[in-house]
Amino acid sequence: AISGSHSIDELPQAFHKDTLSISEVEAALQELENQNIDLDDDLVASLQFAQGLGSQHSGNWDEAIHYFSNSLKFWTQQNLNDRQAVLKLHIGQCLIAKGKSEAQSKQTYLQESEGYLRQSLETFQIAQRLDLKAKYARYLGESFQLQERWEDLHQLTVEAIPLLQHYDLPVELAQFYGFQGLIDLKIHGNCPDAIQKTEAALSLIEQT
Repeated sequence: AISGSHSIDELPQAFHKDTLSISEVEAALQELENQNIDLDDDLVASLQFAQGLGSQHSGNWDEAIHYFSNSLKFWTQQNLNDRQAVLKLHIGQCLIAKGKSEAQSKQTYLQESEGYLRQSLETFQIAQRLDLKAKYARYLGESFQLQERWEDLHQLTVEAIPLLQHYDLPVELAQFYGFQGLIDLKIHGNCPDAIQKTEAALSLIEQT
């Protein structure tokens, strides 16, 4: 057993259920290192995933991308689409954050984020998890917004809004109504439509 509430064989399941703290990951790794115990590859990949989350939450974007990318290599070899999709999603989120914080390289990071986020949504589709595709489409929308790619953002709203309505995801739907309002202003210069969609977004937020 390891220190903390999870034994070593429970760590992957605990991680995927969001009941595993980063401190438990670090404690587990230290104990295993002290005992000279080798880890199974799938456990290593899950722990790297957890370490990536810790780095992401701390704002250490490059370190997070490093951990996520290492974990992604393993799950790609295993052909597990759902885990690949989640990892690509987190890499895309980190690249968006880097784009926001590093003005000189903003466009490069945002374009790179777009690639990972598109792949993530496509992989959720392959895994037949349209609910997750709908839930996380907003990050690709954010990338388009920051790049001022209004036509691409419009196309994404057309695809995402019916899914969000179907799966009853009001918070994400509100964000897409906000995107629609922004598109009306940027492409069409249509203030009344923009105001109406912004009000619809605020109404949804108030109901949640």
